[in-house]
Amino acid sequence: MSSGMKRKWWEGPWVFVVGGCCLGCLILPIACVALVGTGGFWAISRNPVTQLALEAANESTQLETELGAPIEFRWFSSETQMEFNNSGAEISVKISGPKATGHLSGNAEKIEDEWVFERLEARLEDGRVIDLLTDREVSDEQEYEQLSLDATAEATSTSAEAAVPD
Repeated sequence: MSSGMKRKWWEGPWVFVVGGCCLGCLILPIACVALVGTGGFWAISRNPVTQLALEAANESTQLETELGAPIEFRWFSSETQMEFNNSGAEISVKISGPKATGHLSGNAEKIEDEWVFERLEARLEDGRVIDLLTDREVSDEQEYEQLSLDATAEATSTSAEAAVPD
C-alpha cells in the first residue's frame, strides 16, 4: 500500500479487537452457564439415590407400559428438586420415555450405608400414580398411604434382620 493512500475503516486491526471483545462478552456467560449446568447434572446423575430411583423406574412394568422404555430423567426442567444429606434424600424430577412423560418423586433414608426408599412414586400426565415400590397403580390417597407404611415397615424389618448376627 502506498503511503499516500488512506486505509479503509474495516481494514484496521481494531476491527478484530472490538469484534473479539464483543464476541467474548456473548460467549463467556453462555459457557459459564453450560459449565455449571453440566457440573450439576453430572453430580446429580452420579448420586446413588437418583441412580436407584431411575433403576426402579426402568424395572417397573406398569411405568414401562405407560411411558415406554428406556425411561430417562428430564434434567433441565423447572420441576427438578433434589435434597441430599448423609442420612436422607428427597427427589422430585420429570421423567420421560418414548411414549409420554411423568413425574418421579420419593424419599429415601440411609440405613447402615444402604439407601432405602420410604416412598417412590411416578405421577403420569393424566394424574394417575404408580407406586414403584410395589409396581402398582394407586387409586386413592388412603391406599397410597397404606402402601407407603407397609413399604417402610418392610424396609425397617429387612435392615433390622440384616443387623442381627447369626
